[in-house]
Amino acid sequence: MTSKQFGNENVCGVIVTYNPDCSITDNVLALLPQVAMVFVVDNGSSESSLAYLSELHTFDNVTLIRNGANLGIAAAFNIGVRKAGEAGCRWVATFDQDSRVPAGFIALLLATLEQCPFKDQVALIAPLLQDPVTGLSGSHGSKGERVPFEEVPVTISSGCLLRYEAFERAGLFDEALFIDYVDHEYCLRLRSAGFRLIESKSAVLEHRIGATTRHAILGMPVKVTNHLPLRRYYMTRNRLLLYWRYGRHFPVWAVNDCFCMLKELVGIVLFEEQKMEKLAMMLLGFVHCLTGRRGQLLSGGGVGVGSAQP
Repeated sequence: MTSKQFGNENVCGVIVTYNPDCSITDNVLALLPQVAMVFVVDNGSSESSLAYLSELHTFDNVTLIRNGANLGIAAAFNIGVRKAGEAGCRWVATFDQDSRVPAGFIALLLATLEQCPFKDQVALIAPLLQDPVTGLSGSHGSKGERVPFEEVPVTISSGCLLRYEAFERAGLFDEALFIDYVDHEYCLRLRSAGFRLIESKSAVLEHRIGATTRHAILGMPVKVTNHLPLRRYYMTRNRLLLYWRYGRHFPVWAVNDCFCMLKELVGIVLFEEQKMEKLAMMLLGFVHCLTGRRGQLLSGGGVGVGSAQP
C-alpha cells in the first residue's frame, strides 16, 4: 500500500486500544484508506493482545504508541491528538478499538460539514451509531428528523471528527476523569468556548453500545447497558462533577442527563446482575465527587480503557 492510496491529507485517525482482539487489524484497515495516517495508542495491553497490534507496524502510515500502562482514555487520546498536530492535520478522528468505519465514512462527515451554514463555527462532527450485535441505533439528536445534520449538545468520542484548532483554543481532554464522560465534558467545554457540534445523518458507525439488552416494564420497552460496577463508579462520579461544572450554563443538558441517570438506576435494580456491587460503586462515585477524588480508582489497571468491555 503506497501513500498515494491514502485519503484526506487533512485528517488523522486516533484509535485507543486496551487488550484488543484480532478485529483491531480489520478496523484499522477500514479507516486507513480514508485518512492521511492512523495513530494507535495502546493503554498497557497484555502481551497476548500486543501480538494483534504488532502486525500494524507493517502498514504504511500507521504508528503504534505503547503507553505500557493504563493511562485512561483521555490521556491516550491526548497523546494521539498531539501526534496529529505534529503531523499538520487539521482534523482528528477519534475511535474506540471496536468501532469499524464503512467505506466513505470520513468523506460523509466532511460532506455534512459543507452543508452546514455555520461550518466555520463547528468543532465536532459526529456520526449516527449502530450496534452490530443488537441492531440498536444511537443518536444525541432528535429522532426521525429528515435533515442532513442536526446540532447536538453532547456526543460520544468514537467516530467523531474534531477540528484541531479547537484543541488549540479549548485545550485537550480532561485526564482527571480517566474514563466515562470524558467526551461529554469536552463537548460542553467546546460549546463554552463558542464552538458548535453537529451530528451527521448520513454517516453511520458500527459501535457496541455497552452490552445492551432489551426488557419491558408494563409493556414499555426498556434498554439497559449492563456496564460493569467499576464503570458505574466513573459514570456517577464524572457526571456529577459535570453537573457542578457546567449545569449553570447548560441546565437543559444537566436535567436530561440526570433523568437518564435515574432511568439507569431503575434498570440496574430491575434487570441487571451485580446490583449491590453497582449500587455500592455508584455511591462511592458520589462520595468521591464530593470529596474531590479524581483520576483512576484502582492502581495497576482497573478498568479496560478503549476496550470492548461493558
